[in-house]
Amino acid sequence: MQILDGKKLSISIKDELKIVVSEMILKPKMVIFVVGEDERSKAYIKSKIKFGQDIGALVEVKNFPVEISGSDLINEIKKANADESVDGIILQMPVPDTIDSKKVIDSILPHKDVDGLTSTNTVLLYDGKPFVVPATARGVVSLLRHYGEDPEGKHVVVLGRSKLAGKAIAQAMLANNATVTICHSKTKDLQKIISLADIVVSATGVTGLLENMITKDQIIVDVGISVGEKGLVGDISEEVKKLAKAYTPVPKGVGPMTVASLFQNLYECSVKRMGL
Repeated sequence: MQILDGKKLSISIKDELKIVVSEMILKPKMVIFVVGEDERSKAYIKSKIKFGQDIGALVEVKNFPVEISGSDLINEIKKANADESVDGIILQMPVPDTIDSKKVIDSILPHKDVDGLTSTNTVLLYDGKPFVVPATARGVVSLLRHYGEDPEGKHVVVLGRSKLAGKAIAQAMLANNATVTICHSKTKDLQKIISLADIVVSATGVTGLLENMITKDQIIVDVGISVGEKGLVGDISEEVKKLAKAYTPVPKGVGPMTVASLFQNLYECSVKRMGL
């Protein structure tokens, strides 16, 4: 049983980024737009700020009350679009139901969309020519490859179909020559499908999944995150994951890799902006 330590790999990526950013005259800059307060988001925002400081990048957080309208939020994003010093823009999810997150995200210029979630970048990802690979998807693939578990030729079962995680991860796996099955709340005979998987990626945000479904030859990637009594927890219990060949812990698994990949995207967007 192997632990796919995302925290350890993220530190290695951080050290590499620190070197290349130190050689840049104009430092990469990211602006994070946050609406309201969400406990799950706070941990990620804090880690993004810390990672940016550690590599010498600039991270600005813009907080807005839950009452802000979608049109007003878009106007704020347009200001960041027009700011030549800004290389990356993020809409921190989730946002209130009163805001059309898709419309707001699509207001971000594609070359500043470091989360890779605009419609333009989604289409490019589907075409196999992504300008930006969504951070979580990039992090999952990087983590698997680093530990010698390349998705190529493997059957990957993805639980969850959100644009931010499930769909993006599935598409990234396809781009890496995996055979992909996407499961969701309406999927029938889930246990049978799971039994056929080489790699299981769970990205639902629902705890307690896959009890009695995991085998010793499988690789478990837990993307889910929820706030439990003892802190952050994933979709799948650590006890269940330990039955597998390899697994990502929560925390210190996919989360740190998402942040590291986000800053890889930021750096690459900055380099492209400067024509280097």
